[in-house]
Amino acid sequence: WNLFRQAQTHANASKMDSSNLLYMQAREIFEQAAQNGMSAAWGPYMQCKIHVGGNLLMDQKLDSAEQTLLSSIEEAIPLLGESHVQLGTAYNNLGSLYQDWAQYTKSFDYLDKALAIRKGAYGENHVDVAAVMNNIGISYGDMDDFDTALTWFEKALQIRRNVLPETHPHIMGSYNNLGILHYSRGDYNRALDYYAKTQELIELNFGDKHPYVGYINNNLANTYRKMGENDKAIERFEKALVVYGNSPNGSSAHQNLGIVYYDREQYNIAKGHFKESLQRYVTGYGEDHPLVSYAQLSLGAVAYQQSEYDSAEYYFELAKEMRDEIYGPVHELTAEGFEKYAEMYEHQGELDKSLVEYQKALGALSYTFNSTDLADNPTVEESFSEHKVLEN
Repeated sequence: WNLFRQAQTHANASKMDSSNLLYMQAREIFEQAAQNGMSAAWGPYMQCKIHVGGNLLMDQKLDSAEQTLLSSIEEAIPLLGESHVQLGTAYNNLGSLYQDWAQYTKSFDYLDKALAIRKGAYGENHVDVAAVMNNIGISYGDMDDFDTALTWFEKALQIRRNVLPETHPHIMGSYNNLGILHYSRGDYNRALDYYAKTQELIELNFGDKHPYVGYINNNLANTYRKMGENDKAIERFEKALVVYGNSPNGSSAHQNLGIVYYDREQYNIAKGHFKESLQRYVTGYGEDHPLVSYAQLSLGAVAYQQSEYDSAEYYFELAKEMRDEIYGPVHELTAEGFEKYAEMYEHQGELDKSLVEYQKALGALSYTFNSTDLADNPTVEESFSEHKVLEN
């Protein structure tokens, strides 16, 4: 158990590689104990591997996390049975993983299994039940079903308030998710209120140098940016970068700072932040991670604003190919890659090419809008009654 607790300590300090090593060392000891007749050791034996999967998820190594968690489930069911709480943890982590991949049907499937197991083991009023409810809320929020998301977030917060002190980090997490939800709905003042509560609890629990401080400053900055208060946004993004230092966590702050300067038409400054963001995304998460495509699209957008069309086309093509590979041909993020091409051609005055790329963008939102002859396609209302139409 000493190795297990050390692994947890390393994970809490974001030292995932050393944490995983310690978990696997502890797992070997638990396996020996179980083989020597201590059958109760099979539970922590599996717990170690499931925690490694959770660490890989937190470290955004999603392919490895999926493989580890799926193999954990396959191994755990014969050893522990189908309703063991460790399976609930594995299912919850897989639900979160498929959120990151926008595979919401799979996400809900695993989260429903996790919720059933944890309710059966602990009853309704337990922090682990609240954790699954929170994740279900995140999936609904990602799908823009904000009312349903709010219901789940409020259920999770109520349970946490019932069983935890008001200053507990889990309550801090609930406040943050409610801030994100209201931000997504465009209710920026309520988002700021929840983010302020989150920041207070972060600094109370972790001090003012923890990576969470960078994270919440990033959220506050994005909210100010949406409100048009760019000076406050820049101030918050820069505070986030001070906390993050050179770590990959600073990639989103650089990306968002780039957006602020792009909107101000300060393209050289924006380009510098987008390049730094791209480098940190690749270093931290790998060159095939979905976040890389955001920096690529941004660099392409700066390039076409500066009339560097070859460079713009290079970055747009990289992003478009990645999104098609990750999300498939019909997805709003795949559509965005075509949309950027369309905007570039429109900027150049090549309207025929622009129309073709907008057509491809619409086709990526619906198979029904994919005729090369525009007149043969259904109306937008017919084709997109169930889809979110491109803003432009």
